[in-house]
Amino acid sequence: AELKANAYTQYNLASGSLIWITYTATLNKDAVVGAEGNPNAFAVEYSNNPTGTTTGVTEWDETTVFTFKLVFNKVDGTNKPLTGADFTLSKWISNEDGTDGAWVDVTTLGTGEDKPTKEKSASGEVADSVFTFKGLDDGRYLLHETVTPAGYNTINDIEFTVAASHDITSADPQLTGLSGSNSEISFAMTADLTTGTLSSNIKNESGAVLPTTGAEGTMFLVLAGTIIAFLGIVVLVTRRRLRAE
Repeated sequence: AELKANAYTQYNLASGSLIWITYTATLNKDAVVGAEGNPNAFAVEYSNNPTGTTTGVTEWDETTVFTFKLVFNKVDGTNKPLTGADFTLSKWISNEDGTDGAWVDVTTLGTGEDKPTKEKSASGEVADSVFTFKGLDDGRYLLHETVTPAGYNTINDIEFTVAASHDITSADPQLTGLSGSNSEISFAMTADLTTGTLSSNIKNESGAVLPTTGAEGTMFLVLAGTIIAFLGIVVLVTRRRLRAE
C-alpha cells in the first residue's frame, strides 16, 4: 500500500520501472548439510488493476542455500586417535560497517535450537577424539584447544578460511566447490562435496618442543645463544688468566 500511495511522488515510478523485492531467511536445526542443499522459492502476488480485485503473479525465483560441517580428528604423532582433548571453534563476525569485528564461539550464533552444534565421539577407542561442528557457512574460523591430552603439548590456535562456491544464476543451483585453507602454517583440510564436510587431523606432539612464535621466537633463541656463548668465552679467558697468575 505504501508503494502504491507514493509511487509517483516519492519513488518516481513509471511504466517499465524495476522494483526490487528483498527477503531474508534463516536456516534452522533441520537444515540439510551438504550438496543436496536447502531449496527455497518465492513469488510475489500483486494487484494489476487499480479499479478491480484481479492480481498478477511474478515468475517464481528459486535459490538453494548450503550449509556445512567441520570435522577435526585429534591424533598423536603417529596419527593414531588421541583422547582427552577438547576444542572451541570461533568465527570472525564483522561489524555492520565492516571496520572491525570479533571472534565469536560458533555454538552461540543463532537463537534457540537453531544454533550450530558441537558433537564429540562417544564410543570405542576414539571416544572424544573426533569433534564435529555442524551448521556452518563460509568465512574465517579459529580453532582453539581448551583441553590438552596429558603428556602432550598444547597446539597453537589455528586460523583458517572456509570458502564455498555454487551456481548463482542457475535454475537448479549446485554446490561446485568447498575448501578450507591456511596460508601461515601447515594445515590441510579434506573436502567432501556430497556430505558438505571439511575434515582435518589435529596433531599433538609429546616431549619438549621449540618455540613456534615466528620471528620473535627465532630472535629470542639467537639472542640467548649469543649470551651463553659470550659468557662461556668470559669464563674461559678468566680461568686462563688465573692459571697464568
